[in-house]
Amino acid sequence: MKRSLRRFLREHDAGPIVEFAVVVPVLLLLLFGIVDFAQAFGQRNNLVAAVREGARFAASSSDPCNDQVRIRKQVTDYFVNVTGNSLPVVPTIAFTPVNVCSGATPRNLESVMVCVRNYPVNSTISKLTKRALVLQASAVFRWEQAPSTIADSITKC
Repeated sequence: MKRSLRRFLREHDAGPIVEFAVVVPVLLLLLFGIVDFAQAFGQRNNLVAAVREGARFAASSSDPCNDQVRIRKQVTDYFVNVTGNSLPVVPTIAFTPVNVCSGATPRNLESVMVCVRNYPVNSTISKLTKRALVLQASAVFRWEQAPSTIADSITKC
């Protein structure tokens, strides 16, 4: 066995073996980078879909100001159903105009925005570089019961 190995190494050039040893780590790094990017992109798609579902639910709600707990639950439930994992951050809800929910019912509410910020992505590259990779997603929907113009909302008050 030793004699045949020595003969192989003597008779054949070792160039292809060295080239293989140099190229394989680069190709593996590229492959793992592609896989990590695909996983992060899939997580972002799931996050965007959950936020969009929450914004859609808020836009169709009769009183989104008082339904904020249900809106957050809609986002987290959708995320759990799609991914099987819990959502580690709390979705935020904003309204346009900003102080529209000060009364008992929404007055002059135009749109509803649902956001998720600082969603951590578990990736191999972020573990190797020790830098956290975080995602953000937001969706804005026009409130379905919003008055068509500001003049209409003033006359209805």
